[in-house]
Amino acid sequence: MRADSLIRPALLAALCLMGAGLAQAGDWQYRAAPYLWGTAIDGGLRHRGLDLEVRPRASFSEVFDSLDAAAMGAFEASRDGRGWLVDVLHAEVSPRVGVPVPGTGLAFPVDVRARSTTLLLAGHWRWREGDWGHLDAVAGLRHFSTRTRFRYELPGAIAGALPIPPAYAGAQSERWVDVQLGLKGRRQFGNGLFLGGWALAGAGGAKHTTDLMLHVGGPVSAELAWMLGYRWLDTRKEAGGFRFDARLHGPGLGLEWRW
Repeated sequence: MRADSLIRPALLAALCLMGAGLAQAGDWQYRAAPYLWGTAIDGGLRHRGLDLEVRPRASFSEVFDSLDAAAMGAFEASRDGRGWLVDVLHAEVSPRVGVPVPGTGLAFPVDVRARSTTLLLAGHWRWREGDWGHLDAVAGLRHFSTRTRFRYELPGAIAGALPIPPAYAGAQSERWVDVQLGLKGRRQFGNGLFLGGWALAGAGGAKHTTDLMLHVGGPVSAELAWMLGYRWLDTRKEAGGFRFDARLHGPGLGLEWRW
């Protein structure tokens, strides 16, 4: 049995055990924060058996041009300065990328569709706390699943200029787990506004995975707050010719419930 076939059952079992523990506790504090995420993709993508690297690029103003679907959400449970964090992120983008033909000054279009889903399950421990806010240490595992699809048809003028098939339409996918370590925190201000975020990094199935998020928010009611932020998720996975060396990044708008 392949090790990656055990990833999802193990994560689901951990979530069930965590939920059972939370249900038995009476003094836990909970936070749920769903977001809409406007993400774009930058980086280098490659398929096994295809001598072609596709490099999508997107500026801040182009974030929504190729976005098909994106959302994220976090759930946190804490008691006595310790607790659990679950973060889920899903993004689907479909940019059209121009690939240059060396020595000709020409380029041909490749239609790309990239789909990525991550699930982070982590523990957190209160490191610093005061009237100013708090800072927590975080350690956990991130499951990453990605699928990329390329489609192109070379114009006749350059069909023989590259060592690739004149037409291609195919998809490839990978799944892996990375260890993630870092910090998360929140700075409170006297007018009810707050500044928060996290910085996580690690490796495992990928050569590296870095997750940075910064958001600002304010109260709507005693239990509800609005949040506006920006998230940057950078990962590099290479396996037998497959490459997903990409940055998913963009603004997010969400709500936070506390109880």
